Amino acid sequence: MISMKLSLDHASNSKLSSAKEIDTRTRFIMDMIMQLAAERERVNKQLHALRNENKYLVEKLHDTQIATALDACNDRLNNRNEDQDSNIDSSNGSCTKSSDEEGADPLRNTFKAGAKTIRE
Repeated sequence: MISMKLSLDHASNSKLSSAKEIDTRTRFIMDMIMQLAAERERVNKQLHALRNENKYLVEKLHDTQIATALDACNDRLNNRNEDQDSNIDSSNGSCTKSSDEEGADPLRNTFKAGAKTIRE
């Protein structure tokens, strides 16, 4: 009878120990899930900020390329020895063409081939 009681006590203690270990592991896993959720949120916010910054930089690059093309046209206009009327008539086509060409998407002609970047 005593051995049965000892065996029962041992089984109860073993169950209690297992339950405590399961509880500890469950808390640890839940803590890790919460940390992962917080980290995912932080990474998503950072990704959003980087996308916005990239969009801004692409627009700035686009504006800079247009401004550079217009400056080049203005320099050509100022360097000509023709009168002002012929400057406007003869150079509008080339300036418009240059600004259109420069205003095109700068990444349009970039292709990735393996690890190399190829530009047309």
